Amino acid sequence: MLHKDKLTKEEQIGCFVLGKYFAKEMELADTSEVTVDEVSEGLGISKDMVRARLSDLASKEIVDRPGRGKYEISFFKIEEYLDNLVTKIDTG
Repeated sequence: MLHKDKLTKEEQIGCFVLGKYFAKEMELADTSEVTVDEVSEGLGISKDMVRARLSDLASKEIVDRPGRGKYEISFFKIEEYLDNLVTKIDTG
C-alpha cells in the first residue's frame, strides 16, 4: 500500500483532483470541480500550498480552470498523469 507521504504535495493534490473526477463519473459527486478550500481540508495542506501546486499543475496542463477558483483534471492528461504515478510507485 502506498502512503500519501511517499508522494509530493503536488502529486497528492493531483490525485485528489483526479479522485473527484472519478467520483463524478461514478455519480458519487455532483461535480468534478474542486476548490482550494476543499483540497486543503481534504488533505490537510495549507491553502497557500494548495493554491501554488494547483497553479503548477495548471501550467503543466494537468488541471484546467473552468471558472474562478475552480479546478478539474484535464481529461486529455489523465492517462499520462496516471502512467507517471505508476512509474514513480514502481521505481520508488
